[in-house]
Amino acid sequence: LEKNEIILSKLLHQIVKNSEASKWVTINCAPNVHVFSDIKFLKLVFTNLVQNALKYSVPDSTIGITVKSNLTTCSITFLNEISPLMIPDELSVFDRFYRHPLAHKHRGAGLGLYLTKEVCMLLGGHVNYIYQDGAYLHH
Repeated sequence: LEKNEIILSKLLHQIVKNSEASKWVTINCAPNVHVFSDIKFLKLVFTNLVQNALKYSVPDSTIGITVKSNLTTCSITFLNEISPLMIPDELSVFDRFYRHPLAHKHRGAGLGLYLTKEVCMLLGGHVNYIYQDGAYLHH
């Protein structure tokens, strides 16, 4: 790992700008929030979560990214609306090669969230999801 100071709002805006998500994503992050991490791995995590949200969101719905931090922790939430038919199996969603049975129309190998989980652990963090009233949350 090559840890450096990373300004989260700058990184998140860059990732969204470089994806097809720019008009569907809102970012709520104070401009001075920073973390010490490896930018390549953090970029991989955020890109995977944005791409996953885009892929499985209800068409034309908004994806929200919210950053909350204090002196010792930082929490980043990715919120997207999904169809009740596409709710993933909460015990398998981060498993290697897991794909929802109805996800065949979307490209993928079932590795994105698995890699995200592994990289988060490598960076000293963790990722989980919560399905709540039609929304799928990644922390």
